[in-house]
Amino acid sequence: MSDPRILRIHSAYEAKLKSLYMTDHLYRFIYGVDICETLLFNSYCNLTIIDDSDQAAIDYIYKNFIRTVHIYIQNDPKDDVESNRATAEAVRVKLLNGEDINALVAKYSEDKYMTTSDGYYFTHGRYSKAYEDAAFALEVGQVSPVVETYSGFYVIKRMELDANYIGTHFAKELKQQYLLAVFDEIVNKRKAELSFTPNEYGESLDL
Repeated sequence: MSDPRILRIHSAYEAKLKSLYMTDHLYRFIYGVDICETLLFNSYCNLTIIDDSDQAAIDYIYKNFIRTVHIYIQNDPKDDVESNRATAEAVRVKLLNGEDINALVAKYSEDKYMTTSDGYYFTHGRYSKAYEDAAFALEVGQVSPVVETYSGFYVIKRMELDANYIGTHFAKELKQQYLLAVFDEIVNKRKAELSFTPNEYGESLDL
């Protein structure tokens, strides 16, 4: 007879997969890809394919990173999406009329990760395409139109990079973001040079 503890663990595992709309095979595939990506990233750093000097990272950050603060209206399952859209539009008007963005964030935003007025520092490839397209289209001080994503609505303001913030968060946060950004650039460039046509067996696979 099977060990009841193993059966409970297996049952809980299957329930979790089901809640995530996944199968065991798909989970193992995604996990395997993640492991390969991590190993490749570490190899690039160890072989100095990526320049990991602090100066290279600082130069890259000032050239390629932007800073945003946003108000996020989340579409919860029972929400009226159009009502959320209207709220986001109203918040945008308040922001354009000069109301303090920090006060608006505190009152309206449902982004639990943005806990300070510092906002987010990032470059391409970190957030959803809709968010990044809107953010990078802004000049410093400008406010975006309401941005719709799969999970809700954003009103984004692009802010000036803060040298004090960069200095304080460089070692524990921003340098790693720099390394990942350069890694993505290398991989995407190589990916564009390759072509892949699955054979009959490959076309028959179903994740």
